Amino acid sequence: FTEVRKRQDREAETLANLLLRFQELEDRFAALSKQLKRFRNPGRDLKSLQSFVHWAEGAEAIGDYDALLGRAHAAIEKIQAKIQDGASAKQTLVERAEALAESSSWKSTGDVMDELMQEWKLAGSAGRDQDEELWQRFNSARKTFFKRRSEHYADLKKNRAAARETKEHLIVQAEELAPSTDYEDTSDAMQALL
Repeated sequence: FTEVRKRQDREAETLANLLLRFQELEDRFAALSKQLKRFRNPGRDLKSLQSFVHWAEGAEAIGDYDALLGRAHAAIEKIQAKIQDGASAKQTLVERAEALAESSSWKSTGDVMDELMQEWKLAGSAGRDQDEELWQRFNSARKTFFKRRSEHYADLKKNRAAARETKEHLIVQAEELAPSTDYEDTSDAMQALL
Protein backbone atom coordinates (compact mmCIF):
# COMPACT_ATOMS: atom_id res chain seq x y z
CA PHE A 1 0.00 0.00 0.00
CA THR A 2 2.82 2.46 0.81
CA GLU A 3 4.55 1.59 -2.44
CA VAL A 4 1.39 2.37 -4.38
CA ARG A 5 0.98 5.59 -2.45
CA LYS A 6 4.61 6.62 -3.13
CA ARG A 7 4.18 5.85 -6.82
CA GLN A 8 0.96 7.88 -6.90
CA ASP A 9 2.71 10.76 -5.11
CA ARG A 10 5.61 10.64 -7.63
CA GLU A 11 3.14 10.57 -10.50
CA ALA A 12 1.20 13.49 -9.03
CA GLU A 13 4.44 15.41 -8.48
CA THR A 14 5.60 14.64 -12.05
CA LEU A 15 2.22 15.72 -13.41
CA ALA A 16 2.36 18.94 -11.37
CA ASN A 17 5.90 19.64 -12.64
CA LEU A 18 4.84 19.03 -16.26
CA LEU A 19 1.86 21.36 -15.82
CA LEU A 20 4.12 23.95 -14.19
CA ARG A 21 6.58 23.70 -17.10
CA PHE A 22 3.78 24.38 -19.55
CA GLN A 23 2.68 27.37 -17.48
CA GLU A 24 6.28 28.60 -17.67
CA LEU A 25 6.07 28.25 -21.48
CA GLU A 26 2.85 30.29 -21.45
CA ASP A 27 4.49 32.92 -19.26
CA ARG A 28 7.57 33.03 -21.45
CA PHE A 29 5.44 33.51 -24.57
CA ALA A 30 3.45 36.28 -22.85
CA ALA A 31 6.68 38.05 -21.87
CA LEU A 32 8.06 37.58 -25.39
CA SER A 33 4.86 39.01 -26.90
CA LYS A 34 5.12 42.07 -24.65
CA GLN A 35 8.78 42.47 -25.57
CA LEU A 36 7.99 42.24 -29.29
CA LYS A 37 5.63 45.21 -29.00
CA ARG A 38 8.42 47.36 -27.56
CA PHE A 39 11.40 46.51 -29.77
CA ARG A 40 9.93 46.93 -33.25
CA ASN A 41 12.82 45.08 -34.87
CA PRO A 42 11.14 42.50 -37.10
CA GLY A 43 14.31 40.54 -37.85
CA ARG A 44 15.21 40.13 -34.21
CA ASP A 45 11.57 39.55 -33.26
CA LEU A 46 11.27 36.80 -35.86
CA LYS A 47 14.40 35.04 -34.57
CA SER A 48 13.13 35.29 -30.99
CA LEU A 49 9.80 33.74 -31.93
CA GLN A 50 11.39 31.00 -34.01
CA SER A 51 13.71 30.21 -31.12
CA PHE A 52 10.74 30.08 -28.75
CA VAL A 53 8.85 27.70 -31.05
CA HIS A 54 11.89 25.44 -31.37
CA TRP A 55 12.37 25.44 -27.61
CA ALA A 56 8.63 24.91 -26.89
CA GLU A 57 8.33 22.01 -29.35
CA GLY A 58 11.08 20.17 -27.50
CA ALA A 59 9.87 20.97 -23.99
CA GLU A 60 8.53 18.21 -21.81
CA ALA A 61 5.34 19.65 -20.40
CA ILE A 62 1.62 19.09 -20.35
CA GLY A 63 -0.75 21.71 -21.72
CA ASP A 64 -2.51 22.98 -24.82
CA TYR A 65 0.47 22.99 -27.18
CA ASP A 66 -1.74 23.46 -30.22
CA ALA A 67 -3.08 26.77 -28.90
CA LEU A 68 0.31 28.00 -27.68
CA LEU A 69 2.16 27.06 -30.86
CA GLY A 70 -0.73 28.38 -32.95
CA ARG A 71 -0.34 31.81 -31.33
CA ALA A 72 3.42 31.67 -31.82
CA HIS A 73 3.11 30.68 -35.49
CA ALA A 74 0.50 33.40 -36.04
CA ALA A 75 2.93 35.94 -34.57
CA ILE A 76 5.70 34.59 -36.83
CA GLU A 77 3.46 34.90 -39.90
CA LYS A 78 2.53 38.44 -38.92
CA ILE A 79 6.18 39.44 -38.61
CA GLN A 80 7.05 37.70 -41.89
CA ALA A 81 4.26 39.64 -43.59
CA LYS A 82 5.57 42.86 -42.02
CA ILE A 83 9.07 42.09 -43.32
CA GLN A 84 7.65 41.31 -46.77
CA ASP A 85 5.72 44.60 -46.75
CA GLY A 86 8.89 46.45 -45.76
CA ALA A 87 10.86 44.74 -48.53
CA SER A 88 8.21 45.55 -51.10
CA ALA A 89 7.98 49.20 -50.02
CA LYS A 90 11.76 49.61 -50.05
CA GLN A 91 12.08 47.90 -53.43
CA THR A 92 9.59 50.42 -54.84
CA LEU A 93 11.53 53.31 -53.28
CA VAL A 94 14.79 51.98 -54.74
CA GLU A 95 13.26 51.75 -58.20
CA ARG A 96 11.90 55.29 -57.97
CA ALA A 97 15.26 56.66 -56.77
CA GLU A 98 17.14 54.81 -59.51
CA ALA A 99 14.74 56.19 -62.13
CA LEU A 100 15.48 59.74 -60.91
CA ALA A 101 19.26 59.40 -60.52
CA GLU A 102 20.00 60.85 -63.98
CA SER A 103 17.36 63.61 -63.85
CA SER A 104 18.39 67.18 -64.53
CA SER A 105 15.31 68.73 -62.92
CA TRP A 106 17.43 69.74 -59.99
CA LYS A 107 14.87 71.38 -57.70
CA SER A 108 11.90 69.08 -58.17
CA THR A 109 13.98 65.89 -58.22
CA GLY A 110 15.87 67.00 -55.12
CA ASP A 111 12.53 67.50 -53.36
CA VAL A 112 11.35 64.06 -54.49
CA MET A 113 14.60 62.47 -53.31
CA ASP A 114 14.08 64.05 -49.89
CA GLU A 115 10.52 62.70 -49.81
CA LEU A 116 11.78 59.24 -50.78
CA MET A 117 14.21 59.36 -47.85
CA GLN A 118 11.36 60.18 -45.47
CA GLU A 119 9.34 57.28 -46.90
CA TRP A 120 12.39 55.01 -46.53
CA LYS A 121 12.57 55.81 -42.81
CA LEU A 122 8.92 54.77 -42.42
CA ALA A 123 9.01 51.73 -44.71
CA GLY A 124 9.90 49.21 -42.04
CA SER A 125 12.45 46.43 -42.09
CA ALA A 126 13.01 44.14 -45.03
CA GLY A 127 15.21 41.84 -42.97
CA ARG A 128 18.86 42.51 -42.25
CA ASP A 129 20.40 41.18 -45.50
CA GLN A 130 17.78 42.59 -47.80
CA ASP A 131 17.76 45.92 -45.93
CA GLU A 132 21.49 46.30 -46.53
CA GLU A 133 21.28 45.40 -50.23
CA LEU A 134 18.31 47.72 -50.83
CA TRP A 135 19.93 50.52 -48.85
CA GLN A 136 23.10 50.30 -50.96
CA ARG A 137 21.07 50.65 -54.17
CA PHE A 138 18.86 53.41 -52.76
CA ASN A 139 21.77 55.38 -51.35
CA SER A 140 23.79 54.95 -54.54
CA ALA A 141 20.95 56.38 -56.65
CA ARG A 142 20.58 59.34 -54.29
CA LYS A 143 24.33 59.97 -54.22
CA THR A 144 24.48 59.84 -58.01
CA PHE A 145 21.77 62.48 -58.34
CA PHE A 146 23.09 64.79 -55.61
CA LYS A 147 26.67 64.54 -56.92
CA ARG A 148 25.49 65.46 -60.42
CA ARG A 149 23.44 68.34 -59.00
CA SER A 150 26.42 69.63 -56.99
CA GLU A 151 28.65 69.45 -60.05
CA HIS A 152 26.02 71.29 -62.12
CA TYR A 153 25.74 74.13 -59.62
CA ALA A 154 29.53 74.28 -59.21
CA ASP A 155 29.83 74.64 -62.99
CA LEU A 156 27.17 77.36 -63.01
CA LYS A 157 28.99 79.21 -60.26
CA LYS A 158 32.28 78.91 -62.14
CA ASN A 159 30.66 80.11 -65.38
CA ARG A 160 29.00 83.03 -63.60
CA ALA A 161 32.32 84.01 -62.03
CA ALA A 162 34.04 83.85 -65.43
CA ALA A 163 31.24 85.86 -67.06
CA ARG A 164 31.39 88.44 -64.28
CA GLU A 165 35.15 88.75 -64.68
CA THR A 166 34.76 89.18 -68.45
CA LYS A 167 32.05 91.82 -68.00
CA GLU A 168 34.14 93.70 -65.45
CA HIS A 169 37.04 93.71 -67.91
CA LEU A 170 34.72 95.03 -70.64
CA ILE A 171 33.47 97.77 -68.29
CA VAL A 172 37.02 98.87 -67.59
CA GLN A 173 37.71 99.06 -71.34
CA ALA A 174 34.47 100.98 -71.94
CA GLU A 175 35.31 103.42 -69.15
CA GLU A 176 38.73 103.99 -70.71
CA LEU A 177 37.08 104.76 -74.07
CA ALA A 178 34.36 107.04 -72.62
CA PRO A 179 36.35 110.29 -72.41
CA SER A 180 37.59 109.96 -76.03
CA THR A 181 36.55 112.61 -78.52
CA ASP A 182 37.44 110.50 -81.55
CA TYR A 183 33.80 109.58 -81.98
CA GLU A 184 34.11 107.36 -85.03
CA ASP A 185 36.88 105.11 -83.68
CA THR A 186 35.36 105.17 -80.17
CA SER A 187 31.98 104.17 -81.58
CA ASP A 188 33.57 101.25 -83.46
CA ALA A 189 35.46 100.20 -80.34
CA MET A 190 32.29 100.43 -78.22
CA GLN A 191 30.42 98.30 -80.78
CA ALA A 192 33.21 95.74 -80.62
CA LEU A 193 32.92 95.68 -76.81
CA LEU A 194 29.17 95.12 -77.06
